[in-house]
Amino acid sequence: MNCKRCGTENPEEAVYCQNCGKRLDGKISCPVCKTINQEEANFCISCGAKFNDKKICTDCGTAFEGNYCPSCGKCYVAPAQSGSAVRSNGDRQGNSATKPFWVKIVDLVGGALAMGALFFALLFTFFIGITASANGVSVDEVPSASLATGIFDYFGSAYTDIADSLELMEFYDGFFEYTAYIGTVFGTIVSVATIVCVLIFSILAIVRYVNAVTGRSEKPYTGFTLAAVFSFLGGCMAFKALHAAEISASSEKILVAFNGATTAGIVLSCVFLGLFLCCKIVCNAKRLFAEKGIVPVCLAGVAAILLGIALYFVGSPIGTCSVKSKWTSGPFAVGYSGILSLVITTSGGGGVIADDYISSVVLSNIVFIAQTVLTVLIAVAIGKSLANVAAKRGKGNLAYAITAEVAAVAHLVLAIITAQVFCETALEDITYTLSYTAPIVLLVFATLGLVATIVHAVFLGGQKKAERLE
Repeated sequence: MNCKRCGTENPEEAVYCQNCGKRLDGKISCPVCKTINQEEANFCISCGAKFNDKKICTDCGTAFEGNYCPSCGKCYVAPAQSGSAVRSNGDRQGNSATKPFWVKIVDLVGGALAMGALFFALLFTFFIGITASANGVSVDEVPSASLATGIFDYFGSAYTDIADSLELMEFYDGFFEYTAYIGTVFGTIVSVATIVCVLIFSILAIVRYVNAVTGRSEKPYTGFTLAAVFSFLGGCMAFKALHAAEISASSEKILVAFNGATTAGIVLSCVFLGLFLCCKIVCNAKRLFAEKGIVPVCLAGVAAILLGIALYFVGSPIGTCSVKSKWTSGPFAVGYSGILSLVITTSGGGGVIADDYISSVVLSNIVFIAQTVLTVLIAVAIGKSLANVAAKRGKGNLAYAITAEVAAVAHLVLAIITAQVFCETALEDITYTLSYTAPIVLLVFATLGLVATIVHAVFLGGQKKAERLE
């Protein structure tokens, strides 16, 4: 029997050529899993390993050698420019010379929108703040244990105001001083983390964008753009959670909310980011829906929207207490800074926190830490989901969504315990009812986001399995 590869004559009972070692029947033995494949195969039917150096056309699937597909004629020659192929949108989408003119225009517009989202996130980070209103009219004093209303107050003035207040007191113990300062310390940590993260991610995204436009690099900038915007949004929600308060007593209603600059920053950065992602989807629509299908793309988008709603409720009070007495009636929101403020107020200027309130102070600190961690986890999960919307190959986001779900459950449990302990102490002998609307709604949307993420992961797993079998 003569070998089909080298023509050497071999004994009739031989299976492999004694000269070149190839199978005499021309079939290919997979070097990875040893499965026998047909002679014309390019990939193993069992494990998907590639057998040769032939290129596979991304349009028609034909295996070929050279620079042009023999079936559809697609060109795979990348003209050199500054040592690399031009990829104007910063993502691995092939050479821009092969793109239609309208795709190039949309691509450029998308890049400009991404830079716009970065600009607004970075700019308004330095204006993050809250304001208080009574019956819709702005008031100067915010009902909060921390005297800071803007992000930069935590770098000096808030500490100075607390120190001045303590100097006016004849006596105060260590725990009273701790209670007075701890909210401001947390505010400083949130402020520093927000500014640093937004600044670093913005610089990295801008550098990659410039390199992509000039053709010096093909590394994507989408991930850093999402990270910068959601660092800003997460910082806003953590800042709001620190000051969350709402009081309705008799005919007066006091509400703490974002100031105008923060609201404008959130709206503008989200709008520009959304338009940027729409441009990416339009530019890559053919490939996205051909390779991934419309269902995984939609599932990733739905998961991002649901988790975004959950992120909004992170900044809400942990509970609402409705009281009714001969002095006052109406609901008030139980929030972190509000608890500390009421604990300090009930000390009556004596400088000593009653033993009954110590557990409320400790629990409120734990709840705020849980809110901050939950903010980070949900923001990361949203960013990953949005990246999956426009990515060529979806990546798993299940771990982040599961972790956020666990954190949301822990947040609800801690919120219930903290609000109950505080109200039992502060409202002794007063009739009241507690509700936990915000934490429950947060958990519901986090759960729905997790469900969408699980279904998305199932689709991705099915697609990968099908590709291995082809």
